[in-house]
Amino acid sequence: MKKLFQEDNQASFEVYESESSLQQEPIAVIGMAGRFPLANNLEQFWSNLTVGMDCITSIPDSRKKTIERYFQLKNMPLDDAAYARMAYLNQIDLFDSEFFNISPQEANLMDPNQRIFLETAWTAFEDAGYGVERLRGSKTGIYVGYSNEGTKYKELIEDFEPESLPVATPGNLQAIIASRISYLMDLRGPSMLIDTTCSSSLVAIHTACQEIRNAECDMAIAGSVKIHLTPIESDAKIGIESSDSRTRTFDNLSDGIGLGEGVAAVVLKPLRRAIQDGDRIYAVVKGSAKNQDGASMGITAPNLEAQADVITSAWAFSGVVPETISYIEAHGTGTKLGDPIEIAAIEQAFRRYTSRKQFCAVGSIKSNMGHLDTAAGIAGFVKAVLMLQNKVLIPTCHFQRPNRKVEFEGSPVYVNDRFMPWEPIGTLRRCGISSFGLSGTNCHMVLEEYVSDAAQTEKDNQMHLIALSAKSKKALMESIALYIDMLQEDNNISINNLCYTANATREHYSHRYFVIFRNQTELESCLRSALAHDLQLTAGELSRYSEHKLGSVRGTADSTHISEEELHRISKEADQLIAQLVKTGKADPSKLFDLGLLYVRGAKVKWRELQKGKGTRTVNAPTYPFQRKRHWLRSMDAVQSNWAAQTGYYQVKWVKEHRLGRNAVHRGGCILILGQPEMMRDRLAGEVAKLLRRAGLDVVEGVVAERNESYGNGSYGFMDTDAGYLYLLQQIGEKSIDQIIHLGGWYERTSSAQLLSEPDLSGLNSLFRLVQALVVAERKQLMDVVLITKQANRVTGTENVTPEHSSYIVFGKTVGQEHLNIRCRSLDIDDLYNIADIISELSYKGSTYSVAYRNGERFIQRIEAAAFVPAQKQILKDGGVYLITGGLGDVALEVATWAAKQKKVRLLLVNRSSLQEAGTDSSTRLERIKTKRSKIQEIEGLGSQVHLFQFDIADSQALSEHYSQWREQFGKVDGVFHCAGVAAPSLIQDRQLLEAEEVLRPKVQGTWALKRVLSQEPLDFMVLFSSVASLMGLYGNSDYAAANAYLDAVASQEGDASGQVISISWPAWKDIGMGRALDNEGEHLFSPILPVQAIAAMEHALSSYRGQVIIGSMNMTHPLLTHHDLAPIEVSVEVQGAGKRKPDASVAPARQTVLSGSAQGYSDTEKQIAKIFTDVLGIEEISIHDHFYEIGGNSLLAVEFINQMERSYPGMMDIADLYSYPSIARIAEHIDGKSNKEQEGKEDPLDLLLDGLEDGSLTFDEALDLFSKGD
Repeated sequence: MKKLFQEDNQASFEVYESESSLQQEPIAVIGMAGRFPLANNLEQFWSNLTVGMDCITSIPDSRKKTIERYFQLKNMPLDDAAYARMAYLNQIDLFDSEFFNISPQEANLMDPNQRIFLETAWTAFEDAGYGVERLRGSKTGIYVGYSNEGTKYKELIEDFEPESLPVATPGNLQAIIASRISYLMDLRGPSMLIDTTCSSSLVAIHTACQEIRNAECDMAIAGSVKIHLTPIESDAKIGIESSDSRTRTFDNLSDGIGLGEGVAAVVLKPLRRAIQDGDRIYAVVKGSAKNQDGASMGITAPNLEAQADVITSAWAFSGVVPETISYIEAHGTGTKLGDPIEIAAIEQAFRRYTSRKQFCAVGSIKSNMGHLDTAAGIAGFVKAVLMLQNKVLIPTCHFQRPNRKVEFEGSPVYVNDRFMPWEPIGTLRRCGISSFGLSGTNCHMVLEEYVSDAAQTEKDNQMHLIALSAKSKKALMESIALYIDMLQEDNNISINNLCYTANATREHYSHRYFVIFRNQTELESCLRSALAHDLQLTAGELSRYSEHKLGSVRGTADSTHISEEELHRISKEADQLIAQLVKTGKADPSKLFDLGLLYVRGAKVKWRELQKGKGTRTVNAPTYPFQRKRHWLRSMDAVQSNWAAQTGYYQVKWVKEHRLGRNAVHRGGCILILGQPEMMRDRLAGEVAKLLRRAGLDVVEGVVAERNESYGNGSYGFMDTDAGYLYLLQQIGEKSIDQIIHLGGWYERTSSAQLLSEPDLSGLNSLFRLVQALVVAERKQLMDVVLITKQANRVTGTENVTPEHSSYIVFGKTVGQEHLNIRCRSLDIDDLYNIADIISELSYKGSTYSVAYRNGERFIQRIEAAAFVPAQKQILKDGGVYLITGGLGDVALEVATWAAKQKKVRLLLVNRSSLQEAGTDSSTRLERIKTKRSKIQEIEGLGSQVHLFQFDIADSQALSEHYSQWREQFGKVDGVFHCAGVAAPSLIQDRQLLEAEEVLRPKVQGTWALKRVLSQEPLDFMVLFSSVASLMGLYGNSDYAAANAYLDAVASQEGDASGQVISISWPAWKDIGMGRALDNEGEHLFSPILPVQAIAAMEHALSSYRGQVIIGSMNMTHPLLTHHDLAPIEVSVEVQGAGKRKPDASVAPARQTVLSGSAQGYSDTEKQIAKIFTDVLGIEEISIHDHFYEIGGNSLLAVEFINQMERSYPGMMDIADLYSYPSIARIAEHIDGKSNKEQEGKEDPLDLLLDGLEDGSLTFDEALDLFSKGD
């Protein structure tokens, strides 16, 4: 190409434009559609751009909820900080499957990229004035810039619905994104995907334009879609991200790109044909070019020379004077390397033709919404088109100071940083768009504004008919509302063009409405009236609404159903009316009204014939209002839609059992009875010792005393120290110890003063020291240790329990796990005991751990399923004050976050350590602190207040002082979540008593302090966070199990009495708190629970249960359950049976079928076939006359349908029959008819014998012989 610019710009202008050999066919942009971050349509998109909106946000709630399910079910729960900040599309799970005749089942399995692009492409075609009827069979091409990098929807299907993969295949093939549109609209032009990374969508538009020019297609749609399906930080990064997720294109502070999502499509057509066909023209593509970086600094590094060359090549192809380009939509990555190179390339391109400075504005949409990857180019293209159409330049976001590596002063370009009129250089506004791929493929395109010289005069007071339709009444009413909005915003609409666009360029569906009117004001009034009156006829208006369906309803004359014959007849009548209207050239109101009546009845009206010769053209008008519903994997929704219902709920019950028989006591060794002095002096201890001795047994009594000494007759005093217990054992000498009767809980709290006194853990401490002494003394023989308590458990529901006794009992459960020769069990009795029952229990050889006697009746403890009761009440209230102990722990912060999401509340987080001390060791401390701060910021961001307090919750004095402060500052405390707790795994033999007391303290003394201090005013609730360790004990965590048992006992009394207190026995929360330490989950009695599942279950439990409730999934293969002699608590047969039936997380709830289409009921065959339709297509409401292939059926689903039919009706139907009998009614008729014929063909053997006798072919003896043989 020769040098086209000399010093004389005017001369060079003429030389350049005289190069006719470079002139190419201009391409008109006749339709556009798109969805972008914070914009559901292009109107909102443009509005956001004009004000310089920054669209980078945190992940929207709807997106987060959708993808949380994936990570939770993959056992990868994330905190909010893990989700990338970017420019998000919202509601990627919504889709109008019914509109596209795609079954819900298939839609659920379609990649969201396919669904979203399908709707967008349809809207773009409709915006251009082209529907299926107009496009069917045409050489229309589909060009989609797309890459499926990152997590693919198919991976979700593989994980959670692998059985659906055969049906899911088309919906997850990349190429189907483009070809599905060709399939649905019967388009015969090329259909292809283009992947050049970041430049894909602009290259797709370039390719579409080239193939139109090459006559490979007559028109085309080009577009792109980009969704980050799993937008977590690690997945989203591509190596050039900015520090704060924002793109500061050309700014001195630029440090990389932000990321975004979007979808857009444009309809392209040769300009001369678009003018000829009366299409609306947004802008004109003058030309474009693409090239490759080739060898550069690196395979992903930009190449300045290549960028400059692609720009000049596009100018040459377009035949435009470069100096008339007054805006360039730059690629604009906002990186230190990319921005200076791009500006240098633009400058180098311009300097080949002009030395003018600062005449061309530059900007980049990336500054608003980050890098849309494959959709980046079309986003810039749509922005540029809208700027041309509106004749304004819009601001570049985040531009404060120019990049100091770019000399803008001497450059041809300047960064536009404000909203301003766009003055053309020459006659028409022109701009360029650049898109440079990470792959090295570069593309540049030149656009020019289009100014129409078509003027249309409209006759005053001429009658007009506008026809609107939709696939449902709701959608139709939404469409009418959109027309009202448009009429309100623009007072100068061409009514002729509007009616032409609505009537002749849109598809017409079963729900139809028309109105006859004179002018815009009257049209708006009529439409408002239609909405106000639910589309019903109002006096004085020439309008009607009706629905029509092909076919008939059995047993009734339904006016909405018409036959094929009637449709043909009324369509012919419509043709005749149109011919009359065209012939007269007058808009006769009566004929228009008759035409409208035929239209709403279902007639196929040739609207183009009515508009012929009037010079009408397509104008802006509302497109179809899709009725979107959620379409996602049903298995994921089923498991997660109601976490609470998917969780196991259990409660501990005391079940009446038969009393033991009178068994003789046979012991070879001695029996040791020990306890505090007051216990040993009690009647029980004396009677037991006396009876055992009378039975000839060797009984040793040990009494806690101030010094170690012998009282004679086998009775000893021993100090309550480690040495004291060793002394007692030494006194027994070489004799084996068969049984130890430990009276650690043989007392009760009865008076108010006693109930308020601090917990007495002497019984537990005694057992702790005894076990250690037995180990030190090397007592390795099998020993039966009976723990005697008085009313430790709430068995009948009327007792005043002593909660610390439960800690003592549960400590014994762990003893037996750590020391197999020390078998503990519990005997809890009241004052009405029978000494004979006590002796029988002492001699009992069974495996039951906990036995209780009340009023002479025997009870045992059992875990039973708690029925799932729907939540009964709201838990939290706006402005409520809620105390959370252990407030900086992982579990407590999950609870706090949940509370803030429910209501705007004030949260008092009490923690023994400060936030700075939250990390457990130096390697994790900073990260833990950062995470906790982020959680607190999230809570505050939700509108709730967080107040941190550092003190020991077990310090009742400190709690009392703080409570007084809270009362003054916040008012009453409404509820408590007692999450405080510590665990320090260690075997009993290796533990110091002081260490055990530290584990017991937050739960035992902490709960006691809370009850004591907060009893001044009633609470709405107190949730005690217990553990399933209290049920069975926990190897290596005896003190932790015992501490949680105290919570359960408090709740069993307080919860039953007032409903205020509930103790939740939790399994480990997966990957947080103590759950981090879990290695092999299968080794635990209860499977770890996902935090989101735990929170939902807690909310449900708090509103539905009282006292103690156990939450989680029980591992029925655990040795404590498979070996019943080891289990310290019985599990009901029902629970064990349910546990063996492992739930299938992929099984979704059964669908309910709702049938219509008959006023006379439905046959059994119709009902069964309807169920199969529902299962295969996912449609719950269905008419027996619906056509399989018109409600979403396809060849793959047809195979599944026939497979299911074969199971119900073997040999009755093959896949070819589905074309002949496509509806439930037709299939049922076919099946029943075939069955009847088969029955008619089966002759009764008895009839044959009788016939033989009658016609003489058989004798009586022969017939009798055959009958007896069954032949």
